[in-house]
Amino acid sequence: MTVHPFIEAEKQSGHNVMRACELLKVSRTAFYARRTGKPGPRAVREAELTGQIAAVHQHSRGTYGAPRIHAALQRKGAGCGRRRVARLMRAAGLQGRHRRRWHLTTIPDPRAAYVAAIAVLSIAVAFVWQKADLDQRKEKAAAYKGRSGASLNIDAVSADVVAHWTRDGDSVIVELRSYFDPDARYLRIDASGKSASSVREDGWFPEEPEVVLPVKDPLADVTVRVAIGGKSWKEGMRAPSRTIRLSPADAAFDAETGKQLPSD
Repeated sequence: MTVHPFIEAEKQSGHNVMRACELLKVSRTAFYARRTGKPGPRAVREAELTGQIAAVHQHSRGTYGAPRIHAALQRKGAGCGRRRVARLMRAAGLQGRHRRRWHLTTIPDPRAAYVAAIAVLSIAVAFVWQKADLDQRKEKAAAYKGRSGASLNIDAVSADVVAHWTRDGDSVIVELRSYFDPDARYLRIDASGKSASSVREDGWFPEEPEVVLPVKDPLADVTVRVAIGGKSWKEGMRAPSRTIRLSPADAAFDAETGKQLPSD
């Protein structure tokens, strides 16, 4: 129940509005804003933020949640808290999408059957399989997470390369994300004869590069080449690149040095 009608009645009776607001614990600014029908500064600011949030959410094709949208707004100089972004997203009916992470369990699935088949086959044809190889394969199966990611810095641009193995183990989806780094101008992925690239237009990337790679062995690593053009990159120039080895055990390595890279 609003107390503004009571304050209005006091005002019409010639009583002190300030005293009435103090007694009813209402700010005079809020009372007069409601009386004139004009939104207050907070309401105006939240309407502006909601519009910016909706623009970032639409550009990400509905994939970004509150943390990534908050990070994008911070880079653009929009001062606001993460909780405020989450609240305004709920009010606007916006939410991000999350890829499901698949873990090996006791529930039968294609991966479990694949690992069990390898164990039986190793006993039947022990003369073919070396014990070291079998042990290594078992370790990979036990460590399987179905995803991999690495945080990169190429040409002074921060970006993440992320890979997700499909549930049936037939393919892996590799994406390159820049998270609205203002210095990023060009993004490209190359792997197994496939490539995807994107050039920044009007401050945004039309889409983040993504390739789908077929795999014969769901436990095997995949290798991709990532190229990123920074602030000085211009169309037609060759962008600096790195070769990354992505493991389904949620680990990534520099393919040339073998050094493990920080996770995304």
